[in-house]
Amino acid sequence: MIKLNGMAHIVLNVSRWELCKPFYKRLMPFLGMEQVFDGEEYIYFVGGRTAVGVSKCATKYEKDAFQQNRVGLHHFCLRAKSEEDVEKVYDFLTEMSAKVIERPRRGEWAPGYY
Repeated sequence: MIKLNGMAHIVLNVSRWELCKPFYKRLMPFLGMEQVFDGEEYIYFVGGRTAVGVSKCATKYEKDAFQQNRVGLHHFCLRAKSEEDVEKVYDFLTEMSAKVIERPRRGEWAPGYY
């Protein structure tokens, strides 16, 4: 058995690249992540002992939309330092008119989860 040292990175494939790229280029620095790569079809951010890549999807999937309950990614969660920080992210996303499924709330999934 080994002991993991956290998640190194996750990569999201997105449709509507022209909308998603500026969205993530604004959101990730707000989360304290530094952009370390900016390509025509891929951007990459590092911070908080993890990284997030955002990639333009293959052309044949450009018209597809994310479906949370399909096979594959359901969601991923980044750990914040405080409940206040979680609320700040929620407010920031709301100001950006991002689609937010539900407000931050306490959960029973793990101790201290908010």
